[in-house]
Amino acid sequence: MPYDPNAPRPTTPILVGPHVVARRPYSTTQYTLYTIMDGDTPVRSQLSMPGVDDCASAIRKHRAEVASRETRSVIGKAKTRGWQPIRVKAVA
Repeated sequence: MPYDPNAPRPTTPILVGPHVVARRPYSTTQYTLYTIMDGDTPVRSQLSMPGVDDCASAIRKHRAEVASRETRSVIGKAKTRGWQPIRVKAVA
């Protein structure tokens, strides 16, 4: 059966193991873009159907990058704030 570009193709998300993968077909080609999701956040996109290992490694890498980014942000805020004395309230 030849490829029919006008035929409707599925766009619903699919489960690959415990991971959600969104799929979006390219309009004039036979290809589908698969986007690995971590909650509502797109983690990685690829043209081939991802496996469980692909999804797990992409999500693990994304979460490590987010944790690293947050750590750098907290350290940067602490450095710019400088030293501040601790205020102790006197108890009467």
